[in-house]
Amino acid sequence: MIEIGNRKFPSGRIQYRVLSVLVWCSAVAAVFFLLRLRSEKIQLLGFAQSKIHQVAANCDGRVKTISPQLFSPVKQGENIVVIDTVLDNEHLQAELATARAEVQRLMAQLEATKDAMLTNQANDESGDLEALRRFAVDVENVRLKILELKTIIETDKLLLRNLEVEMSITNKLFEEKAVAVYELQKIQGQYDALAKKVEENQNLQTQNHDDLAKAQQRYEEFTKLETRYPSVDTALEVTRKAVAVQELIVAELIAKTEPLVLKSPSTGIVSQILVSAGGTIQAGQPILTVAETDAADIVAYAREDRLNQIRQGISVEIIKQGRNIQVARSQVVSVGPVVELLPERLWRNPNISEWGMPLIIKVPPQMKLMPGELIGLLIL
Repeated sequence: MIEIGNRKFPSGRIQYRVLSVLVWCSAVAAVFFLLRLRSEKIQLLGFAQSKIHQVAANCDGRVKTISPQLFSPVKQGENIVVIDTVLDNEHLQAELATARAEVQRLMAQLEATKDAMLTNQANDESGDLEALRRFAVDVENVRLKILELKTIIETDKLLLRNLEVEMSITNKLFEEKAVAVYELQKIQGQYDALAKKVEENQNLQTQNHDDLAKAQQRYEEFTKLETRYPSVDTALEVTRKAVAVQELIVAELIAKTEPLVLKSPSTGIVSQILVSAGGTIQAGQPILTVAETDAADIVAYAREDRLNQIRQGISVEIIKQGRNIQVARSQVVSVGPVVELLPERLWRNPNISEWGMPLIIKVPPQMKLMPGELIGLLIL
């Protein structure tokens, strides 16, 4: 028995407690020693980095909208930027006016062809040929109506865009009390009237497409039932080819008026927004960047006293320190060609610059690192 103060304890019980405390202290000391030893053995320092994707357009334009906010998450394939590719509205309006004039010329040509075909009808006693001519002319006439209305609608849409910009500017001036409310109301009235005209023409265009489908159906059904007349095809061949060419020209002009939608190249976080909405851009100019959330590799630097140990393919041990310690093995994927200045965060003394050789290490799949996190490396 061991007497402590006025109390007595069995000697075996005291020894067991002392032994437990000593074992626990030894374990803590061993862990601390191993961690310190590992920390002291760290030979290289670097930082984890993720893949950075720049989002840019392949043509000049004006940024209409940017959907995500800075540092907000995006998914791969998500629409993130809308580009207005029409910078010179007046030039495009002139092209549409030229296309419309050509359509009207083809309408006049078709009318002349129709009159010539009706004149020749007197020499033909069959009513079938007259019906076939009428059906064939109807098809081409509706195609030309559709083309003419397309040029009108697209021209009005360009004018609407101009009015939108003018209305936005006038609204800001009105808030600053630089213009009277009448000026804002006048532009708003012009915009509303033109928007209504566009809507009515779009409804009319839908009807034109229905008429074209019916006219083509009548023509095809009639040609199946009756003998084919080469004279009808010959008379309309020039007009048909000219209409087909004009359809392609108008389609190209309409494509120019359509906004360009850019999608996110990867799932990640919007790390930078380089151009604000309303700004003009050139082809290839970055608009924003998307950074993947998981680090893909580590950029480390070998100081000049370790350059002889560094080469592509050598094995290294990656050490993530902190509360959640992680250790994994990997290899050096590539080594930089020249010695360069280390990032300041890797300097041992903030007042003394250091130089080293950059190298890239692939992050193993089982290791989760935060981009920008400081990482230690051991050369094996």
